[in-house]
Amino acid sequence: MPVVPGIVFVARPQIYQPPPIDVGRVRYILWWEAWDGSNWSLTDETSGLVLMRDVRGLGGISIEHHRDEHESLPGSRWRDYRALNREIYLPIHLFADGDSAAWVEHNRRFWKTMRAGKTGWLHIIHPDGQHRRIQARYDKGGEEAMNLDPAFFGWARYGIYLTAEQPYWEAAAPISDTWRSPDPVYFFGGTSTPGNGPPFGISDEQSTDSATITNPGDVEAWPKWIYRGPADSASVGVGGEIVEIPIELLEGQSITIDLNPYEQSAIRENGEDVTDDLGTFDFSPIPAGEEVPLEITLVGSGGGSIELQLTPLYEWGLS
Repeated sequence: MPVVPGIVFVARPQIYQPPPIDVGRVRYILWWEAWDGSNWSLTDETSGLVLMRDVRGLGGISIEHHRDEHESLPGSRWRDYRALNREIYLPIHLFADGDSAAWVEHNRRFWKTMRAGKTGWLHIIHPDGQHRRIQARYDKGGEEAMNLDPAFFGWARYGIYLTAEQPYWEAAAPISDTWRSPDPVYFFGGTSTPGNGPPFGISDEQSTDSATITNPGDVEAWPKWIYRGPADSASVGVGGEIVEIPIELLEGQSITIDLNPYEQSAIRENGEDVTDDLGTFDFSPIPAGEEVPLEITLVGSGGGSIELQLTPLYEWGLS
């Protein structure tokens, strides 16, 4: 084969062909629920707002490790870690049909949702239907230089930075379960009415004795306990960490005990704070990934109940 000086023969490049789209595949659904109650879709065009490439903050958390170093020993000894604030970056394309006034109004309504002193919720629904959300506040963004007049062309592109001080994604709906002491079953002709046989009876299996909860999240989570009357007193806890509630409740009365370290309160149904009336207040989170026995005691003649509400927490928004 003759060779022509100065000419190099190369193979024809292979052009990447993406695989065909499987009609059975479903996209993630994202939207921004603002402090003013408005909702803005980020994954379709119904809200005049769509995400562009390079979204950040939907994956894992940022970690600060704490280690002890010793002058005479190599390396260090790991002590613990702390999850840092989560930064979320949303590159958006904001557009509006109609005239220039329509775009200006649309732009104003969206930016009203970005207030540093207020928080909104970023939601994500997985293809399997799991719904997670994270609370975030506006940090910065929107100061990009404009290459085109957005009012004339009807669109603009912004880069918005949000900060989630609570960096874990949470399940959109809490896990909830309720336990109560069953009503007694009378025998030997006895009833709850005196004079018709022995005024005592036996109860079915105490459901409070076999109470358990499973936390499906990635990290431990702090529950809310709701104590409802009628009952004379109650106690709740996990792993020997007990909250004693020496408070009598009538029918329709309740006390909500929030073990979240940022809350740590016991509030009656009428808003009265009764935290100082608790006998003990030992905080007890629910470990992740395992079934945990609960320690529940409910004292009374029947009718009262204990409810546990647990919001699982996840390190990733997408997994």
